[in-house]
Amino acid sequence: MKKSIYLLRIIALSLLFHSCATATKIKENKYTTNHTFKVIFNGIDYQLCKGRTALCPKECGNSGEIANFDVIEYVSLTGKGEAQKEELKNFSIQVSDYSKNRFSEGHISKIENLNLKDEVILEVVFVYDTSLTDIKTERRIISIETVN
Repeated sequence: MKKSIYLLRIIALSLLFHSCATATKIKENKYTTNHTFKVIFNGIDYQLCKGRTALCPKECGNSGEIANFDVIEYVSLTGKGEAQKEELKNFSIQVSDYSKNRFSEGHISKIENLNLKDEVILEVVFVYDTSLTDIKTERRIISIETVN
């Protein structure tokens, strides 16, 4: 009988903790930084991950072909909240996995059609999720447009 009461108390406390944690997540904000810059395409290179997990290098998601760009100039840089607003000097986008299978996002086909040293206007949004213990950064490619 004491064990069942003990278990019920643990379940009740865990439900209470879960509901408090969920309420905290709702209150947290995501901070964003919008970068729009003119870049030069420097080609696509194959890169292996740093080998820090058991899934490396084949299944971690960080090995594959990387499109590399050098920033020429910023068109705009805006941020919301306390997001970092530091200008970038270069930028890279992973376009394939370890086995060189290309990703299917719309911007990948635009990158495949670029020639070396093409100038491009690139718009990227960084979303910082501060609801986690470690801040998670998500990069969203909004647009890639070739400069005439």
